[in-house]
Amino acid sequence: MAIVKSSGDLLRLLTFLICLLHRCSAGYDVESVVRTQNLLSANLKLEGGTTEFGPDVKSLDLTASLETDSRLHVRITDADHPRWEVPQDIIPRPTLVSDDVLLGSPGMDNATLPSSATISKVSSDLTFSIHTKPFRFTVSRRSTGDILFDTSATLIFKDRYLEVTTALPAGRASLYGFGEHTKRTFRLQPNDTFTLWNEDLERSDQLDLNLYGSHPGYMDVRPGGNAHGVLLLNSNGMDILYGGSYVTYKVIGGVLDFYFFTGPSPLAVVDQYTQFIGRPAPMPYWSFGFHQCRYGYKNVADLEEVVAGYAKAKIPLEGIWSDIDYMDGGQDFTLDPINFPASRLRPFVDRLHSNGQKYVVIIDPEIKRQATPNEDFFLKRNGTNVVGRVWPGEVYFPDFINPRAVEYWAQKISKFRRTIPVDGLWCDMNEPSNFGAWQPLNALDDPPYHINNSGTHRPLNNQTVPVSTVHYNGVSEYDAHNLFGLFQARATHAALLKDTARRPFVLSRSTFPGAGRYAAHWTGDNSARWDELANSINTMLSFGLFGIPMVGADLCGFRGNTSQELCSRWIQLGAFYPFARAHTERTTE
Repeated sequence: MAIVKSSGDLLRLLTFLICLLHRCSAGYDVESVVRTQNLLSANLKLEGGTTEFGPDVKSLDLTASLETDSRLHVRITDADHPRWEVPQDIIPRPTLVSDDVLLGSPGMDNATLPSSATISKVSSDLTFSIHTKPFRFTVSRRSTGDILFDTSATLIFKDRYLEVTTALPAGRASLYGFGEHTKRTFRLQPNDTFTLWNEDLERSDQLDLNLYGSHPGYMDVRPGGNAHGVLLLNSNGMDILYGGSYVTYKVIGGVLDFYFFTGPSPLAVVDQYTQFIGRPAPMPYWSFGFHQCRYGYKNVADLEEVVAGYAKAKIPLEGIWSDIDYMDGGQDFTLDPINFPASRLRPFVDRLHSNGQKYVVIIDPEIKRQATPNEDFFLKRNGTNVVGRVWPGEVYFPDFINPRAVEYWAQKISKFRRTIPVDGLWCDMNEPSNFGAWQPLNALDDPPYHINNSGTHRPLNNQTVPVSTVHYNGVSEYDAHNLFGLFQARATHAALLKDTARRPFVLSRSTFPGAGRYAAHWTGDNSARWDELANSINTMLSFGLFGIPMVGADLCGFRGNTSQELCSRWIQLGAFYPFARAHTERTTE
């Protein structure tokens, strides 16, 4: 009888038993391996297979490379067909080239291959090992022998369903990360599912549901303090199951593109992670002060009264913000001609500036259908512009992958700032949000595996643009959905930098790894409750791990009536938020 010596052995035994019961895929075998000291490539051949969620890809390519002394890259993709990957201009990735030492060759019986092959070097604490029959791989810490990542043999790779599981040492792994979700604790709790699909959730104060950003990475802190990081660089929707002794990824497209960061301290992990995804943008000094906003300021006189009230009470106020109230019918780059005319708003902003204070306004990623230019740079579906419905009514959505849309956006921002010289821009609704759902057009709209969207397996098309939408160069929304907010934040950051020649301030609701290079983040539509105050701390800490340290929650709560005690305590806590803004909705008192 086999002796179970580790959680990895137990996981593989349980996986084998489950496979016997359910006749699951037998996974892949290694057909050939090519290796140097820092680079290993292998061809994987399907053994067995299932028809659930579609046919299996028969041949896979694996590449593992030590890109730096602190970073290991492991990529698995279809050997015969190109697949969607996060674009290089979002997160640039190096290509490693080495002189190859052949350990096997295509067509050679894999029984002649060694049972495993390893890459490591003296200057790195990471070791990668590939195990040949059946295929699995491990990542270990060379200095201690600790296993950091240990996959099961039941790799599943289909066109729109990928699954891989890694064992965790029972009682020794402490995980942090995987977002964006509202959590009761900073440390992740076992037996939880993390769905990653950027969503405008109507009640973001509910726990454990996918929210506005997708960050498929975690930090694991082991006993003694050694920490390492793991990132799955994939923008497709996914469910991640954390069972305490294992992590299972269930992804609906793209490739398995893993990055491992050796640490060994938590600070070193974050440093290595942001070195890869991009360092956080330097923020203007004024953005660290206290800000005031409300959805429901009726006119310029309201803004003047609020600023005067702060001055009378001798409370420092760095800036005041406007929600969509300032717009003409909810349209970007317009002013309500009655309540926020330029003749009143511009002198108010000039007075703010003379007092050393700032003014920030909201913008949404859509253009009213009747106000769109003749240029053709909007999202398409079935050959025509996608018609959504947001605050202005029927709208088109600029395609921020298209350079012409980026140029148009910059021109609109510059022209608007000639009228009202705003100091920053607040990108809301950029998942993107849409008021309604869509009927399926093709197979993308109804993938074979339904992620647990909104906790109810809600269709991907609900309250956003349909995933059968097509971007510039034929990119599908199915693949790029979780990147939309990052693309808009990047375009907005570039536009402000060009127009002001100063550090831009951009606040974005939707995020993805790398968004911190362009924008700050706030946690969306929270509620005026004590548990929301407490839970915000976990979110602040998580976004520090995600490389977006400029983060905050709506002080005192966006929804519902606050109390004097709750609001005062929340503002005290907010003094420790990197981004501190009081913001409430218009029906609150």
